[in-house]
Amino acid sequence: MSGNGKRVGALLLAAGLSRRMGTSKLLEDWNGKPIIWHSASALIGVVDQVVVTLGANAASIDAALPDDPLFETLMVPDYEEGMAASLRAGMAEAARRSWDGAFVMLGDMPLVPGPLLKAMRGSRWKGRSNVTIPVRHERRGNPALWGADHFAAFQTLRGEEGGRTLLARRAIDWQPFEADTDAICFDVDTPEALERLRTMPAPRA
Repeated sequence: MSGNGKRVGALLLAAGLSRRMGTSKLLEDWNGKPIIWHSASALIGVVDQVVVTLGANAASIDAALPDDPLFETLMVPDYEEGMAASLRAGMAEAARRSWDGAFVMLGDMPLVPGPLLKAMRGSRWKGRSNVTIPVRHERRGNPALWGADHFAAFQTLRGEEGGRTLLARRAIDWQPFEADTDAICFDVDTPEALERLRTMPAPRA
């Protein structure tokens, strides 16, 4: 699936401790499947490979992923540090695999539709130097698509720092992608968000 000659993968971040939820949010049921299954499924047919970062509840989350060879797992030994540990490990793996670009997908965003990701990967993404971020009503969301020229910079992150830290710290000129859904700004990281999710339909395939 290396359309336009570029190899694009995804990092699916699933190593967290779910501190705000109190239980493993990624294993909570929604429409008969775990939340992580829905988030992962949006990537099928979009990218060439998916590396799923694992930490807390690793075996259970691994078992909850779609049964598809697209998905490979990566254990993050220092996952308790925060999101930066997953990003460092994941981007090092992306560089090792010589990806031209990588989506950074949060495991607790099950509403993000696959067609949006396909559109982001399409002609508007300019390649290794580019960063594309979905935007809804001038609000930035996820997942972002990072060109390979920026992979090494993720090694500077610590704690709960993420992509937005890099954008600010390095004054990276990123490209907005106008999204037609609020899903890019909705993550399931509190009991209240989980209850809201359970009133919503699954995204279109």
